[in-house]
Amino acid sequence: MSLEIDPSEGVFNVSGERKTFTIINVTKGRLAFKVKTSDVDLYRAKPVYGFVVPQEKIKLIIQRMEG
Repeated sequence: MSLEIDPSEGVFNVSGERKTFTIINVTKGRLAFKVKTSDVDLYRAKPVYGFVVPQEKIKLIIQRMEG
């Protein structure tokens, strides 16, 4: 089972920069996800966790905070 992320990677060059990703469930089952960062004070994600039903697409926003 797997989820696809589009785009597959993101580069944050500036504080306050925000990137939007799409989480896609390409399986026939319901899957869960959780976003983990290397620095919880520097990066924020919405949503942090959730479920994705088959063929569903969810928008994920990650923002680099000041610092």
